[in-house]
Amino acid sequence: MSKEKKYMNFNEMLECLEKGEKVRLSTWQENNYIGIRSNIGVYQYYEDNSPYKQYEFSHRDIHATNWEIYKPSEGIIFPKDDEKIYYLDECGYATYRSYDETSSRDNSQIKFGNYFKNEEEAKFVAKKLSIIKRLENLASNSLDWKGNDYKYFIFYDCKEEKVSVASDINDKYLPFSIYFRSKESCENAIKAIGERDLKKYYFDIKDNQ
Repeated sequence: MSKEKKYMNFNEMLECLEKGEKVRLSTWQENNYIGIRSNIGVYQYYEDNSPYKQYEFSHRDIHATNWEIYKPSEGIIFPKDDEKIYYLDECGYATYRSYDETSSRDNSQIKFGNYFKNEEEAKFVAKKLSIIKRLENLASNSLDWKGNDYKYFIFYDCKEEKVSVASDINDKYLPFSIYFRSKESCENAIKAIGERDLKKYYFDIKDNQ
């Protein structure tokens, strides 16, 4: 099997641009690239994923043989230009607008992660974030992790299919777990939020799981 070609010459790069791909010279910084604004037929240069200026190819660009297709950083997926994007506003409500790939605001929003495929996904994340914040407010603000006192946290028992309380002294198993100073305060938090919402939004357990 032949090895996939990594670099392109100028004509090959132009063909990729016309197909909607984003391209860059291999010597450019990671998130700098060129895209084509098909609605007005101009080449757009992006610096750190944000539109910077209209791009005009130089003599050096035309003779370069190290053009490559731009691949966004892992975990960041940019929508297509004019695609409907859903996001959370400052009050946590799901709303939408058409994505503008030349908009610094839109691109910053995508990089931050406030972008969802549909309204249902946006509302789900809003509820999840609300529950996490409520748990943080109910939990202990400061715990001595070098001491010998037990710290309590909420977990979901998949076999028993129930939300319960566990404890540890010095180990944090997950980076986003929320810990309580006492078993009672942890149980009270479960009652305040409700087992159903904790199961669905905090642990991402569907009803049929």
